[in-house]
Amino acid sequence: MIRRPPRSTLSSSSAASDVYKRQVSTQSTGYQRRVRGSVRSSMRGLALTTLLLLAHNSLALPLLDNPGPRDPGVYSELVYHQLCGVIGGVGPAATVDFFNSVVTGQTALFNALQRAALQGANYSEQLQVALNTSSANWSFSEVRRLSTFPNDIRRMHMDDQHHVPLVVYDDPQIPDRTEWILYHHNATPSPLDPRPLLIRTANRLVSAGANCVCVICNTAHFFLPTLKAALPSGTRLLNMLELTVQAGLRVRRNQTGTLLNLGLLATAGTVETGIYQQAAQSVTNQSGVEVRVFSPVNVSGGNQSSVMEAIYGVKGIKAGYVSMSTPQGRQNFQLLYAQARLLVDGGAEFVVAGCTEIPLVLTQEAVDAATRSGQKRVVLLNPTRILADEVVRLELVNLSLIHISEPTRLLSISYAVFCLKKKKKKCYRKKM
Repeated sequence: MIRRPPRSTLSSSSAASDVYKRQVSTQSTGYQRRVRGSVRSSMRGLALTTLLLLAHNSLALPLLDNPGPRDPGVYSELVYHQLCGVIGGVGPAATVDFFNSVVTGQTALFNALQRAALQGANYSEQLQVALNTSSANWSFSEVRRLSTFPNDIRRMHMDDQHHVPLVVYDDPQIPDRTEWILYHHNATPSPLDPRPLLIRTANRLVSAGANCVCVICNTAHFFLPTLKAALPSGTRLLNMLELTVQAGLRVRRNQTGTLLNLGLLATAGTVETGIYQQAAQSVTNQSGVEVRVFSPVNVSGGNQSSVMEAIYGVKGIKAGYVSMSTPQGRQNFQLLYAQARLLVDGGAEFVVAGCTEIPLVLTQEAVDAATRSGQKRVVLLNPTRILADEVVRLELVNLSLIHISEPTRLLSISYAVFCLKKKKKKCYRKKM
C-alpha cells in the first residue's frame, strides 16, 4: 500500500513531495495494468458462458441434484430456451387459476412418470402415461428425454428448482374485451379499446425476457392477429382456442375420421366473433377431421343470457361469487350447468368452458355430482388447463444443462442481463 508522507515533510521538502508523486504514479500505473489484464482475461472467459446462458433470451436457473460427480464449486444450470410470458388480469382470478394449473399440472406429470418408471414401464408406456395425465401432445422422444434429463427420473424428487419459470403480468386495467366487441359489432363508438393495453402488456413481457406469449382470456383471442403484428419477429404466440380443439380430437383419438361436435359456453363476444369456429376450421384443415362448434344460441331452449349472467352478473363469477358453499355460487353453477346439459342433449361430445372464469365454478367434479342417473355425462374441456399443460411441455422440451463455477455463474448472468438491456446500444468498457 502507498503511504502518503507526513504533511510537515511535504510542506518543508519539495524533493520529498516529488518522490511521493513519482511513487504514486509508478505504482498506480502498474496496478491499472494488472486490473485491465484481469478484466480482459475474465471477459474472454465469460463470453462463451454468457452466450450459452442467455442466447435467444433463455433463462438459466440453478439445479441442485446434479448428475454424477463434479468438482467443488461447480454448479449445474438448467437453461430454459423457451420462456413464456403471460398476459394476465383478464380476469385476475382466472390468471391465478392458470398459474395454479401450471404448478399442479407439472407436479402431476412428474409424479405419474416417476411412478411408471419405478414400476418398470418402458418409454412407450411412459408416453401413454404422459398423454393420460397431461392434455399436451407429448411425443415419444420428448417423454424419453423428460425421463432421463437432467437426471434419471427414478432418482429425482420434485422441488422448487424443477418447476418451469414464467413471466406473469397481471394487468386488470385492460378494458373488457366483450364490451368492446359488442360495441364494435353494433357500429357504436366506444373508448374502451383493449388493444393498446394488450399490446403494451405483451411487449413488456418480451422486454422481461419472454420469447413466448399467451393470454388468459378466450375472448381476447379475437385480437391475436393484432398482437402478432405488434410483437418482435420470432416471438411465439400461443392460441388457446386451437389447443383446446386439438385436445378434443386427442381425447377421442380412437374415433378419428368422424365428425367432432363441440358445445361452447362462452361470452357473447366470443360467440358473436366466431373465433372458436375459426379455430375449429384451422384444426380441421390440419387434421382432416371436421369439427363443428355450436353454442346455446344454436340449440332449442338455449339461453346465452344465462351464461352472461353467470359470468358478468352483479353476483356473477367476475364479482367473486365462485364458492359452491354460497347461494350465489350455486346459482352461477346452475345457470352454466343447465346450458351445458342442453348442449350435450343437442349432440355435443364435449363442452368447452370457453371463458376462463367458467372453470372457477363449472368443474368436472361438480358436473359429475349434479348428473342424475340415466343422464348423459357432460365432459368438459378446460382451455385454462389445456394452455397450462402446453406451456409446461414447451418449456421442458426446450431445456439444456451447463456446468460452470459459482463466481463465473454470478458474473456472467449479471453481465449478460446488462448487455441484453443495452443490446441496441454500443457497450463501451470504462478505461482505467
